[in-house]
Amino acid sequence: MFKNIKKRINYLKSIYEIHFIHKKLKNLNNKNIKKYPQLATYSFDPIGTEISIYGQFEKKELQNLKDCIFNNLNTKNSICIDVGANIGNHTLNFSNYFKHTYAYEPHPDTFQLLKFNTRNKNKISIYNYGLSDKNEEIVVRHNKFEPHGEFSINFNDEKKNNLNSVLYDEHLVKLKIFDEIFINTSDKISFIKIDVEDFELNVLKGMKKTLSNHSPIIFFEQYQNQFIKNDNIFSSPVIDYLKENGYNYFYEQSYARKWRFSNNYFPILNKISKLFELFFLDLPTKENKLLLLNEFSKKDYNIIASKSKLN
Repeated sequence: MFKNIKKRINYLKSIYEIHFIHKKLKNLNNKNIKKYPQLATYSFDPIGTEISIYGQFEKKELQNLKDCIFNNLNTKNSICIDVGANIGNHTLNFSNYFKHTYAYEPHPDTFQLLKFNTRNKNKISIYNYGLSDKNEEIVVRHNKFEPHGEFSINFNDEKKNNLNSVLYDEHLVKLKIFDEIFINTSDKISFIKIDVEDFELNVLKGMKKTLSNHSPIIFFEQYQNQFIKNDNIFSSPVIDYLKENGYNYFYEQSYARKWRFSNNYFPILNKISKLFELFFLDLPTKENKLLLLNEFSKKDYNIIASKSKLN
C-alpha cells in the first residue's frame, strides 16, 4: 500500500516538474528569440539545451572573449579561424567582430547544421574537413549515445578495436594541413579558436607557419588528463609546443562580481556584507578578467595563449 502511495506521489511530482520546466523553457524561448539567432541543434545535446536556456552556448566564455580580447584587437581589419566549429554557435558570434571568419568542421552531420546556421552570412566561410599535420582521410567513430560535441578525431587503434560497432557510427573524414590550404594571405589572422577534443597538437603543428607569420591569439581547451608532471611542474604537449613557437603568456578566463563591501580578511563579515548588498542594493555587475597562469594544475582549463602580454 505504502509503495503504491509513494509511486503515485513520485508520478505526480514528475508531472509537476515537467510542467514547470516546460513553462520555464517557453518563457526563456520567448525572451531569447528577441536577442539571439535561431540555431538548428541536435536534440538531447548539451549544446542545444544550453542555447535554449541562455540563448548561446558558453555565453559566459564568449562575453569574456569580447571584453578581454576582441575589444583590444583590430578585429574589423583581421580574420578569425574557428577549428572545430560544430553547429556554428561560436562562429556566428565571432562574425560579429571580425572582418571574416573561417570555420572548419569534419563531422558530416554536424557540418549540415553548421551550413544551415550560417546560410546567407557573407562574413563566414565553412569547410567540411578537419585540420591536422597530415593531409589524409581517416575513419572515425562516434558513440550514438554521446553528445556530438564530444566527437573526437583522436582515436588510436586500440580504442577502435575495443569499440562496439552497434553503438557507434562510422564516418570517413578529411584532414588537411592549414598552412598548405589557406590562401588568404592579405589579411592578418589575429584569433584562432581550437575545440577538437584532444587533437589540438596535430592542428597546431599544421599551422606552424601561420603561428610564425601572424602570431594569432589562440583560445583552446586542455583537460586534466592532458597534463603531465615533470620536475614538479605540470604542463602538456600542446602548451610545450606553443612555448617552442614563441607563446610565453597563458591566461585563464575569470568571472567575478564587483562587490562594494568585499572583505577578504574576515570571511564571515564578507558573507554578511554580500547578503546586505544583495538585498538592499543593486546586484553587482559582473567583471570579466584574464588571470595570468605562471604555472598549471591538473585540472580542466579554457586557455588563451599569446606571444605578448595581454593585461
